[in-house]
Amino acid sequence: MLASSFWPRKRNSPDCGTSLVNSGANCLGSEWTSNTFSKDRTAKRPWPTFLREDRNWNGVIIHLNHRDVTFAAISHAPIDKLAAFKKRMGWGFKWVSSLSNDFNYDFGVSFTPEQVAAKEVRYNYATQSPYDTESPGISVFHKDATGNIFHTYSCYARGLDMLNVAYHYLDLVPKGRDESGLPRNMAWVRYHDKYED
Repeated sequence: MLASSFWPRKRNSPDCGTSLVNSGANCLGSEWTSNTFSKDRTAKRPWPTFLREDRNWNGVIIHLNHRDVTFAAISHAPIDKLAAFKKRMGWGFKWVSSLSNDFNYDFGVSFTPEQVAAKEVRYNYATQSPYDTESPGISVFHKDATGNIFHTYSCYARGLDMLNVAYHYLDLVPKGRDESGLPRNMAWVRYHDKYED
């Protein structure tokens, strides 16, 4: 069980912690939306955006709400940057900031520059060398009738593929994901308003 003071554990943050604890639902799914913004907090990578749109967060949340489940995306960036980017993308899902607290660090999806330099972090239930200061993950929480919060599930890295609908479709077609000639997986992905055609 997690005490309600866990959100946030070390510093007060109305953006992240309070939003989660005070949600009206008894179950909460949260996705750590890493690598959206660079260290100066400007938009930098399109693949986290692709995953948000691919998972249809705008369309599925109303259905989750009717099963006593809610959802929040969490990013380690200022709320004003998140709000502006959310507006540009036309998104309506709840997106909160964890910049002013240790929430992402507590759940092993954000790392200090010192940890990255040392090439040793705890991520995806193993010690490994990180490729950046943030990595993706999903966590699920349950709030019981008395308000106690329980962390019931988390997955990271390739465990997130189960939610990647576009890749499931690509896996069905003859060419598959067709990424073998690219410098890295998902190098073909652009922001939806940045494809050349």
